[in-house]
Amino acid sequence: MRMARGLTALLVVGGLALVGCKDGNGNNPDDTGSGIPNPDGTDKDCTLDHAPQFELRASAVEPDWYETSSGVKCLPTVLIEAVDITDDDGDLTYYKMDVWFDGVVDGRVLTEGVKSRIENRIEGEDCEVDFLPGVGMKLGIAGGGTSSPAFDTETEFGVVIQDDNGNESYDGEPKVISVVTPKAITDDSECPDR
Repeated sequence: MRMARGLTALLVVGGLALVGCKDGNGNNPDDTGSGIPNPDGTDKDCTLDHAPQFELRASAVEPDWYETSSGVKCLPTVLIEAVDITDDDGDLTYYKMDVWFDGVVDGRVLTEGVKSRIENRIEGEDCEVDFLPGVGMKLGIAGGGTSSPAFDTETEFGVVIQDDNGNESYDGEPKVISVVTPKAITDDSECPDR
């Protein structure tokens, strides 16, 4: 049986299942990617401690397969995307993207709850990767509780990106976006073939 590509992180979901996350293309985010090198060719000082900055997008996307504590399950999916990621000191040669969720729609998401993470090493010389077009994470939604957003509910997601020097975007305060989560899956045929 072929599992969906790119299963990288697990979340405890409703005490029943573990849900994985994938990068936005269904790929393993640990694979080496390709950043855009510093276009002006000047040397940069990676010790300047500039943190990444980015814009956020979120959407309900097609269901996908996730490894859970009770086996592989077809789950509704939300895609969280950080786009136009910049880092003035060029140390996006390695990044971590952390995502939290919150059912209280108030413009902020606390980092005390369950965290999903993807990380990736990017091709490029030190101090020369100062832009990434985007990084995405797919999250399987299991339907409520403290470990998963509820189905068909407006939910806020908070994102922090950390660069190779450990500098956290927006001083570690999650950048927030809200999206209505998808409805529950009624039939596994809604997921792609495995």
